[in-house]
Amino acid sequence: MCGIVGVVSAEREVPSLLYRSLRKLEYRGYDSVGIATIGSAVKVIKRVGGVNEIENLMQGLGGKTGIGHTRWATHGEVNERNAHPHFDCTGKIAVVHNGIIENFSEIREFLSERGHTLISETDTEVIAHLIEDELSSGLNLLESVRRALLKLKGSYAIAVIYEEEPSKIVCARKESPLLIGIGNGENYCSSDYVALLPYTKEFIVLNDGEMAEITPHSCKVFRIDTGEEVKKEKTIMDWKPEQARRNGYEHFMLKEIMEQPMVISNSLRIPRKELKEAVDVIASSEYIYVVGAGSSYHASLGMEYLLTNLGGMRAKAIISSEFENYSPRGLEDSVVLCVTQSGETADTLKAAKISKRRGATVLAMTNLVGSSITRISDHTIYMRAGPEVGVAATKTFTTQLALMSLLSIEVSYNRGEITNSERTELEVELRSIPRKTSSLLKGLKDLRNLSRRLIDRKSFYFLGTSIGLVTALEGALKLKEIAYVHAEGYPMGESKHGPIALVEDGFPVIVVDHGDEKERIEYGVMEMASRGAEIVVVSPREIKGESLIKTPEVSPILSPVIQVVPLQLFAYYSAVERGLNPDRPRNLAKSVTVL
Repeated sequence: MCGIVGVVSAEREVPSLLYRSLRKLEYRGYDSVGIATIGSAVKVIKRVGGVNEIENLMQGLGGKTGIGHTRWATHGEVNERNAHPHFDCTGKIAVVHNGIIENFSEIREFLSERGHTLISETDTEVIAHLIEDELSSGLNLLESVRRALLKLKGSYAIAVIYEEEPSKIVCARKESPLLIGIGNGENYCSSDYVALLPYTKEFIVLNDGEMAEITPHSCKVFRIDTGEEVKKEKTIMDWKPEQARRNGYEHFMLKEIMEQPMVISNSLRIPRKELKEAVDVIASSEYIYVVGAGSSYHASLGMEYLLTNLGGMRAKAIISSEFENYSPRGLEDSVVLCVTQSGETADTLKAAKISKRRGATVLAMTNLVGSSITRISDHTIYMRAGPEVGVAATKTFTTQLALMSLLSIEVSYNRGEITNSERTELEVELRSIPRKTSSLLKGLKDLRNLSRRLIDRKSFYFLGTSIGLVTALEGALKLKEIAYVHAEGYPMGESKHGPIALVEDGFPVIVVDHGDEKERIEYGVMEMASRGAEIVVVSPREIKGESLIKTPEVSPILSPVIQVVPLQLFAYYSAVERGLNPDRPRNLAKSVTVL
């Protein structure tokens, strides 16, 4: 998730406006920063690091049209060559981009054959060269951008400037946020309201498949597929700056829960080369150890289940802090998958180093390009969830699960454990989860009432069977982390070996039904209910309990990706109803960088 901004003005120079806007977008990415403007020619500054890195470089820019970008790296290392804006061969076209272009490798090859020289490792640079190709046939900037976009597969929000049409920005959106700000003698575009609220309260929100041509005095919106002009209504946005940074949500955690349909979709757009490399490494190993801490450990349990039951592999999840004690001394035939959203978790980094010393091949799964884990590991697979501000993992957890599901399906096919038709069926289901999650989120309004009803309870059980245990464990962790309520996740069958002693009238038990083993689930529910437990069931079907949180039907092995979402939201409301700040839970840090 990156931040983009553009300004085109009739009267004033724009570099300082771009800089101030990028400061407000820095929460969306802080790997590198860049600005391009048009005065007598296109000028650019780029630096690795945060927005402050360019503060003292602004004097020479000038220009009344410009675009800026703050990067969260997804393709290519963190360096100035990969920083945005990106250019064509002539240096007259500049592009900033947020999103993931799935077919950039094929386009890059196509462009190289046509004589283009590409200098970065990013997916974005191909857009500038495609536009250059179209302009060379005599088209204007608007139509050249439109035709270039028709060649792209994936998600994007882009803004483009061109030296030969200096008082104009062309921008477009598909599955990444983009809006237009309407000013007086100047107009704007950005990924987020927060960047533009100091300058305007009037906005036009682009829908997927729309593009706009903005000048200092006009804004026209068009459909990308046909070029037909679209009439749009203005929206008045009277938000306070911090509220805008959260996109109108009360807390970052809620914003990040609601972003999950988009980021899950982005995570599944992993470049084929990156996916194939990880699949080949895992499929050729004798043993696979999956290592993580906190939510990443729960995701690791999901990967263990998938590789064992779908792929027929010997797989084991181990908590990072105990890896040294619970792993074999010799790991020469093993792959160790180290899962850490920050790439800086001290226990997981230690586990990676131990694995290397013991002869293992180390594969990292992380959200941060260039993080410490990427330098230790032999191979890396990226989550592409964007920055997560809330301390409690939400969207990073579901993107881990989604990627692990995709990896496991491909590994299972590679090893001959599933047929091609089974692989296709599972992957179609997996790619339907973002849409189903979006629908689910719209129907969870009663969760706040449920959290109010249970506000006086001092302890919870979260029970599940099979892969539903992953969801139960994560649901319990979320409630502990942000609502400060004792909650334990257990295998349903294990609950009668001790934990059931605590169950009495009104004791809340949340049961995760992953869509399989119905008789076993129903028996467990009856067993708890007979002791007076208040039962809440998370299920795609009708299971008897005081409350039912209905989730969309998916293959049981994919269920944690979608079924954890209502439990995240339940924990969020439980914290808010107790007057707590879910973004900053006590005693916890976003990244645990000490042993």
